[in-house]
Amino acid sequence: MTGYDDANTQVEVVAGSTSSFSATLVKSKTVAAVVPSVSKPAAKPAIPRPPAQPATPKASPRPANGAILKRLSAFRGGLGTLSIHIDSGPDAIVKVVKNGSSQASVTVYLRSNSTTKVSGIPDGVYRILFATGRGYEAVHKTFISDLSCSQFDDTFEYTTAAEPGGQRYRKWSITLSQVLNGNASSSDMPADSFSEY
Repeated sequence: MTGYDDANTQVEVVAGSTSSFSATLVKSKTVAAVVPSVSKPAAKPAIPRPPAQPATPKASPRPANGAILKRLSAFRGGLGTLSIHIDSGPDAIVKVVKNGSSQASVTVYLRSNSTTKVSGIPDGVYRILFATGRGYEAVHKTFISDLSCSQFDDTFEYTTAAEPGGQRYRKWSITLSQVLNGNASSSDMPADSFSEY
């Protein structure tokens, strides 16, 4: 019987007769070996992480009116000037891009309801791009909200010519806000195209 020692008895059996015997069961003193076991806690089901969200850019300090955000070293020494005005509303970033170039020659910041002037413009043909918006973000030189990007449809040519008693050179003046009876048109452009310059 499980848990008891085996019982052993000798019995003599004579042919043709019946013999009987009794046995006393004694509980087993055998100690079973205990093998320690180590169990690992059940692995928790993996909780899927939500997709990483791009960090929301934070506004930088607002640049001063007329602050030069970028200027190529070659964009100096000319006599040409560009006066830029914007009415009340959002601030603006203006980029002057030489025709055929993939980067802005100069990038200037214009505060709302202000005028600024870019001087030293070398001779050449330039495109003028501008973005308006709120919450300037310095790392990418753009606006966080209400971003709108445009470019003037016509190019701006700067030339210098010698004349008796001096030199003749070009001065341009533009207004970024709509002007009644204005003589320059502009077209919208994608924000990523504006940022490439």
